[in-house]
Amino acid sequence: MPTAVRLPAGALPNTGSDHALISIDWTANPPVSYDFWGAAQPSGGTISTSWGGITYDLANGSGIGPGGGTSGSATATNVSRLAGVVRMREIQAGLIPHALAIASSLACPGYFRYPASHTDGFDASANCVPEGSRVQLDPSINVGALPYGQQVIAKALQTFGAYVVDNAGASIAVVFESDPSLIGKPGQIPAAYQSAGLAWDYYDMNAIPWSRLRVLQQWDGNVDVTPPTAPAGVTAVSVAPTSVTVAWQASNDGQGSGVVGYYLWRGDPSGQYWTMVASGSSATLADRSALPGQTYLYGVRAQDGVGRLSSSSNIISVRTPVG
Repeated sequence: MPTAVRLPAGALPNTGSDHALISIDWTANPPVSYDFWGAAQPSGGTISTSWGGITYDLANGSGIGPGGGTSGSATATNVSRLAGVVRMREIQAGLIPHALAIASSLACPGYFRYPASHTDGFDASANCVPEGSRVQLDPSINVGALPYGQQVIAKALQTFGAYVVDNAGASIAVVFESDPSLIGKPGQIPAAYQSAGLAWDYYDMNAIPWSRLRVLQQWDGNVDVTPPTAPAGVTAVSVAPTSVTVAWQASNDGQGSGVVGYYLWRGDPSGQYWTMVASGSSATLADRSALPGQTYLYGVRAQDGVGRLSSSSNIISVRTPVG
């Protein structure tokens, strides 16, 4: 580790048992990230930490340091959590475009796989999972009916899988981004997760069919990378004081995995703030949370069988009657 690192003002480690903190330095050439484990709160321009590591060349590299190898990380595998963290904005957008980082109490002792270079697992059963393994949710499962937040996670697990990067106190622990405004306020759930129906630490996401999770011997790289076409011809077919029903021309997914659903988004008149108000598989959805005498913008996005989202439809403006 260098003798000095850049930390944003107000940076704090998380309140979990690892007290993890990742700082990205975009001023470095090439950019790097610093991973801390067992970090104390910064004070007086200094920070103390039990362990740490550097991930090199974030923009274009593999994370391997100059001359080969890595400098370690804040996980037992020496694999950075950074690339696999679920971001709040990804949950809001309904698409996680990368593999996830997970921790598991089922990790094997003394045996690991690349990219891991170490393990802290202690499950000695025959069915233990080597740290560094890539796991995948069976992509043949239709997860379109799952609750919104769990559906987003499940789609990512089907499309990109997840790497086991650490030991945990639960069978599966998915690594999520913390809300900086809530650091130091234990028990509060970020609004982005609440609105998606996701709860707090070690929430089991019990609608996901975890029994269909599999450890991959290898990954063939074949994924559906083609998003559906954008819904077209969006129109308001029914407008009432407290509801707006919208219809459109169905999207298609070419040779991909097929269109499995649509998301109806409502925006304020400026178009700056948007909220997903309905989802479903048919080409018509209703916003039943509208208020009388308001002007709203509406747009629709389609999603295919592996979670790819289309670009937005045409945007329409609707004024609800006073009543």
